Amino acid sequence: MRHALVNEFAGFERKLRAIARQDENAQRLMTTPSVGVLVALTFVAAVDAPERFRSSRAVGPHFGLTQR
Repeated sequence: MRHALVNEFAGFERKLRAIARQDENAQRLMTTPSVGVLVALTFVAAVDAPERFRSSRAVGPHFGLTQR
């Protein structure tokens, strides 16, 4: 059972890496220390239209990461 799960997760990881390789924004985010494939793709999907935020400081509060 454990072996099957490890193989399944490895397959998911390969698919995520392939998706991230095709996305310029995800690649740029992954140059930041501690930002991996999953975090980069999640952020790119959540902030699909960055122009809707007045500034980069407005992104954190939008996701509840800061108090404001």
